[in-house]
Amino acid sequence: MHPMKRNRPPHLPLEPAGGGTFTPAGLRETMAGPTVWQGLATMGSLGFTLVGCTFLGLFVGYNLDRWLKTSPWFTILLLLFGIAAGFLNIFVSVSRFPRRSEKDVPQIGTDRNG
Repeated sequence: MHPMKRNRPPHLPLEPAGGGTFTPAGLRETMAGPTVWQGLATMGSLGFTLVGCTFLGLFVGYNLDRWLKTSPWFTILLLLFGIAAGFLNIFVSVSRFPRRSEKDVPQIGTDRNG
């Protein structure tokens, strides 16, 4: 067997995706947009993002203060920058997440038969 053919993925038939493009069969749903699990993973990681940015700013500021003997100024300054960077990262992540329109939300109590 040829070494380059050993790790190739299995061949998937192509189906039309519109506009003259084709996608592998069965991948249309996943390529259309983020799934529920991808959305939950993105939203679940936001807390870690805020905490990570905050601790990174605290760690770098504390070590700069120890090295330059300027305690507590770099610690406070970089802690605030870390918190701001965490919130900015959360804002950017949430703004990229697709929003549901009112058409997508099911209406409760709108029985048209009675």
